[in-house]
Amino acid sequence: MGCLEYLAKVCVHLTSEDQDEILDKYRNHLRSISSSTSTLKRAKDKASKLYVTAERSFQRVEVTSFFKRIDTQGLVNATENLVNAKENLYESKLKARAYDRYIENTDEDDRSSKRPRQETIISEEDKKQPDANTIPKADDDNFDERKDDNEDKDT
Repeated sequence: MGCLEYLAKVCVHLTSEDQDEILDKYRNHLRSISSSTSTLKRAKDKASKLYVTAERSFQRVEVTSFFKRIDTQGLVNATENLVNAKENLYESKLKARAYDRYIENTDEDDRSSKRPRQETIISEEDKKQPDANTIPKADDDNFDERKDDNEDKDT
């Protein structure tokens, strides 16, 4: 029973589905002990007896209740993880929604204040100016005029 408790601590995702694999590994280990040449005869005999009764030992009430408890604990943990994930998702959505609606300003004293976001109003004059990504074409009628206007502004 102590070995199963140890496995439960070490193996995070231990379930009753692993019971057959644990039994196989346990029996293989007992077989290797009983066939070892460096093991005392008493230990070999004990390992042989445990090997024969291993399957019956895994059907004991303590072992079956242990695996039921592990499964229940796994479901509880999975439910808690799901609830936490949903809460985190909800908080993220609220923060994103709040970010979309408010802008946080920080003054010189590192005090922050929030103000509602406002739509950017583009003036008619700004709408007429070419975008920085727009490259005027050489055959454009207004190409020379825009070039002259820009040169006047530079001087």
